[in-house]
Amino acid sequence: MGLSPALLKKLKEAKATAGGNNITDGSYIFEVAELILDAKRKGTMFIPRLLVVESEKILVDVEPNQVGSTCSNALNLDTNVSAPGNAKAFFMGLLNMTESEADEVVEKRKVDGEEVEFKRWMVKMDEYTRPSQLARGMLVGDETYRKTIQTGPNAGKPFTAHNWVYIAQTSAEVAARRKAQDGTAASAAAK
Repeated sequence: MGLSPALLKKLKEAKATAGGNNITDGSYIFEVAELILDAKRKGTMFIPRLLVVESEKILVDVEPNQVGSTCSNALNLDTNVSAPGNAKAFFMGLLNMTESEADEVVEKRKVDGEEVEFKRWMVKMDEYTRPSQLARGMLVGDETYRKTIQTGPNAGKPFTAHNWVYIAQTSAEVAARRKAQDGTAASAAAK
């Protein structure tokens, strides 16, 4: 059969598919492994990839993500009307911002020829999702709760919502966790 030029182009431009474990109901302390903001096949996604530091069961019939595992909360910013607010709530919890602090306009930028006001939380999302991964190693708490989907094909079904909680930490503690993540990645690569 052979590889056609069109297929070769697709293969050359392909990105590896990376799935993740959803956050199940529980009370958690997470360590940020990576904050992703990327155009995917179904839209622009904000995905906090998190390491489980502590987990506690809060529902009788649901096991929380286990300590030492990784999980994520994928938010489609293009198609889910709640996703931008959920991303904002994540940054408010991570950085200990009130809603008025998060909504403070801190700069204006030209985007596609149009001047856009950037709120504090939007600037942080932009900064923290860059390759430098400034949030890597930071802790954030999460107290999940159940809500009912209001519209669309899944209306009436329950889903897990998140109440992100700030955890006080020093820059030295964050740096130590980053170093530990680097050591874990290096040892895994050596195997």
